[in-house]
Amino acid sequence: MTSITVNAPATVANLGSGFDLIGLAIEQVADEITLTKRDDGQILIQDIIGDNGLLPRETDANTCTVAIKALLHKLDSKRGFDVVIKKHIAFN
Repeated sequence: MTSITVNAPATVANLGSGFDLIGLAIEQVADEITLTKRDDGQILIQDIIGDNGLLPRETDANTCTVAIKALLHKLDSKRGFDVVIKKHIAFN
């Protein structure tokens, strides 16, 4: 496998004293992230769809790629990925 697409559902959180510990995932609405392997160890955002150009394209400024880099660092992995983000959750 050279690529994978995952979904991150929208949530309704802060349902009381549990704060973010108690929340509800909204099943039908989810952002999609597609990762495709690279051989050079780089993490590159190839496209962000549906954000009206508002999200950062720099890997050190985008929360998606910051999380990917942190995980790879923790795993001591030199793997690289092309990243495509599709925003399906309303973006204002």
